[in-house]
Amino acid sequence: MLFGSACAPTTTTGGRPAWLSHCHVDGFDVETLCGTLTVPVQPGVDADTLDLRVVVVPAVKPVPDPDPLVLLAGGPGQAASEAYGAMMPSMARIQQSRDLVMMDQRGTGSSSPLDCPDLGEETLASRFSDEVPKEEVEQCRDALVLAGHDLSAFSTRNHSHDLEALRIALGADQWNLYGGSYGTRAALDYADIHPERVRRLILDGVAPRELPLFGTFGIDGQAALEAMLVACETDTEGCAAAFPHLRSRLQQLLAREATEVEVLHPRTGAVETLPLSGRVIAAIIRNILYSPQMLALLPMAVHQATETPPNLQPFVTLAGAVGGDTLEDTMSMGLMLSVACQEDVHRITGALTSASTHTFLGTQLIDLARDWCTSWPVDAQIPPPPPVAWPGPTLLLSGALDPVTPPRWAEVAARTLPDHHHLVAPGGGHIVFPYGCIPEQTLRFLDAPDESATTLVEPDCVDNIHRPPFVLDFAGPPG
Repeated sequence: MLFGSACAPTTTTGGRPAWLSHCHVDGFDVETLCGTLTVPVQPGVDADTLDLRVVVVPAVKPVPDPDPLVLLAGGPGQAASEAYGAMMPSMARIQQSRDLVMMDQRGTGSSSPLDCPDLGEETLASRFSDEVPKEEVEQCRDALVLAGHDLSAFSTRNHSHDLEALRIALGADQWNLYGGSYGTRAALDYADIHPERVRRLILDGVAPRELPLFGTFGIDGQAALEAMLVACETDTEGCAAAFPHLRSRLQQLLAREATEVEVLHPRTGAVETLPLSGRVIAAIIRNILYSPQMLALLPMAVHQATETPPNLQPFVTLAGAVGGDTLEDTMSMGLMLSVACQEDVHRITGALTSASTHTFLGTQLIDLARDWCTSWPVDAQIPPPPPVAWPGPTLLLSGALDPVTPPRWAEVAARTLPDHHHLVAPGGGHIVFPYGCIPEQTLRFLDAPDESATTLVEPDCVDNIHRPPFVLDFAGPPG
């Protein structure tokens, strides 16, 4: 494997640098090129380096447009090369003329990952919970430090420096950035320090700097849960008739004391004993809220779980469908902590903590994050950087049902993004690019001249992206 560098790249057919070569990437059913970019651990200091994985899905057109689309992953802690394979079909029209570029953020995937493989006992309960004991976080910290990692070097700003090194290595004068969730913050940060290198911003599930990670999960999650309850209660001939008293039944479930129940493991089918408490149920519900399709099953699962005798199997099966991996299976715990403990957790105010007390999650995620960060050897960024002001064309994408980055956060970001258009999918959850007309509108946005990019977006096309109908029984949603 050849190494990319910050010098002018030697190019091959199609104008791509010679350090990219054909490869197979798990989860991708399209042609891919791979390479490795070597960057300094600390910007401007050449002593120690990191190797970062780069994956390019080449454009179908023999000579691609000069402005590729870079796909930035969320988390923080997801690897782009692992997160975007499933989205390739919805990216197909964009890929006709533009290369799609992914780089695993430093600390994730195959880019010097800050993995904590021994976190948490591998139990069914651990797979349904965000909780990781502090002593296990400390063990992970000690292992990473012993391996020689400078954990303070893993930040959003250094990710931006790595992206700029990648742009130079690819030979692109300008490029377009698509970010999902935390990837929107990464895109905004890059645009903040390299505004002239960004042609378009596409921000999906917007998490601006003003959003402190962990600090608003309870508040925004409660709003999404309340919206589901109201939707059920107003569906008088469907959900409300099938599941009366859903709100009080949900409260009963959330107040549940830890009680061991026998259930079938949703993946293996083996009988396991699960200590199911209200706290674990709250974590399961938080995961379910991310997916409108799974959320449509929640009223039935709550109803079954509070019958006499209770049937918790549908609830556990549903949880396994959306939260069947531990935190460390889906993202790098070490990278997540390095970013959040430097950039976010110290910004969680007393007011946010107080407001979270009255949500179904309570303050458990805030308390966990604060506890973790007392053991993580990084310094908080004080003062935090100001909101990103970027004058170029920006497409903001939101799902009205999103429990973690709802439309209100896109509106916060929009205050300093004067040339923006905000599409809100009424039935969309967290990350809405694949829904309905949004891929087509994104292509129009990318192809339009600068002066009309945001005005050519058709705002009404998302109106037919509806909340999935509630599932009333095991036969499925009403036909």
